[in-house]
Amino acid sequence: MNILDLYNILLSDTPSTLIKENEDEIFKLIPELKVCKGFNQHNIWHIYDVYEHILHVVDNTPKVLELRLAALFHDIGKPLSFTLDEEGVGHFKGHWNESIKILSKYQDLLNLDDNKIDLIKNLIYYHDLNLCKLSEKEIDDIYNKLGRDGYIYLYMLKRSDLLAQNPIFNDLLKEYDQEESYTLNRYGYNLDLISILLTDDVEESINDNIDYLLNIIPEIKEMIGFDQNHPHHHLDVWNHTLLALSLSEFDLDVRIALLLHDIGKPYSYQDDEVRHFYNHANKSADISNIVLKRLGFNDKYINYICLLIKHHDLKITEEEIKDNYDFSLKLYNVQKCDALAHHPDKLEKRKIYLDEIDQIFKRVK
Repeated sequence: MNILDLYNILLSDTPSTLIKENEDEIFKLIPELKVCKGFNQHNIWHIYDVYEHILHVVDNTPKVLELRLAALFHDIGKPLSFTLDEEGVGHFKGHWNESIKILSKYQDLLNLDDNKIDLIKNLIYYHDLNLCKLSEKEIDDIYNKLGRDGYIYLYMLKRSDLLAQNPIFNDLLKEYDQEESYTLNRYGYNLDLISILLTDDVEESINDNIDYLLNIIPEIKEMIGFDQNHPHHHLDVWNHTLLALSLSEFDLDVRIALLLHDIGKPYSYQDDEVRHFYNHANKSADISNIVLKRLGFNDKYINYICLLIKHHDLKITEEEIKDNYDFSLKLYNVQKCDALAHHPDKLEKRKIYLDEIDQIFKRVK
């Protein structure tokens, strides 16, 4: 087994099943994981041994490689930090540091860039920290260190970790929600929308929360059932949007942009032999600006999302990629999902364009 095989397992629907089926090979790859198997935690917080607990946490996290690697390694250092007190209770003081040391041994094997490795280490370091005992400034410091995405991932890991412990402590989930909401709202991000969009099955999540979504973004109502009446589209505006979202990776910026990228179409169509939507990108950006302000997002982020929406129908040039690689990559991911949600018989030219841009990214990088 090589690291790519492990990554494929970690990004499956239920990694624990495949991990158990390939235990011998995985234990050869990461011997410290074998030590965790059968290691009794001797603590009221836990109903599983360290290995089973780790597998439950991995299963509970979304399919994001950095997040699932953090879950795989978050408690791997527990056997090295285990102490048993006079009452027979197990303790794992500083186990996160041991876990980070073990992860560091495999940095070359993991073959990830430094930013991703640092994110995984920070998720492990903070996963067991009780933020309720910290000051507002200390919580903000952690947010600034992790960044928005990392901070969201931290709470996904913390929730998954708690759900894999003794259920009698599940009430702490309420505190986690309050902590995360406090900081995200403080920095101008809407936790409710984030929670709907950042799931493995985003289309199902939206459908499950459609009444609430229509309440906070009533402009979506006009998209539902709005016929595009164009040979390049086989779906109405809303179902096209849902399909595009279902094709997206686990990326909040891309998903917010996709959710709103065609919201202006019902207000900018022109009927001829077929229906056209000239200038719909700008109209969508104008409406999105209003929507995102209403939801409490900060101005900087709103401008960023609106820029993605304005450019989602424009070709990306090599010069733009060289000038702003990160933004161009986000835009490309929005465009790719949007393009592949068009009529399946009309994708040839779009796929050629996407392949050309993909090659430019590889060349520029």
